[in-house]
Amino acid sequence: MSLKALRELGFTTEKQIILEFPNGLKLAGTPDAYNDEIVLEVKTVNKIPEKPYEHHVLQLNTYLNMLNYDLGLIIYISKKNGKIKVFEVKKGRQEISRNP
Repeated sequence: MSLKALRELGFTTEKQIILEFPNGLKLAGTPDAYNDEIVLEVKTVNKIPEKPYEHHVLQLNTYLNMLNYDLGLIIYISKKNGKIKVFEVKKGRQEISRNP
């Protein structure tokens, strides 16, 4: 699915989000796509994993916490054959807070 197609479906694509802390620190990230309810993170891989890679879960969970969303999807696309596998990720508690 192209970024244009995602935008046509109401997703914001490749827009940086910034979380500012009271002490002046800023956390910035750029999810692949998100709408009012869900964040999508698309990964191309040589081999689709049986479960999502932990660093991808951490990345998506960071976006979920920054946006205060409950649900995200990691979408793996095989570079070799184009097969797709989707993993649902629910927001987990992280040490990211708007009021640290």
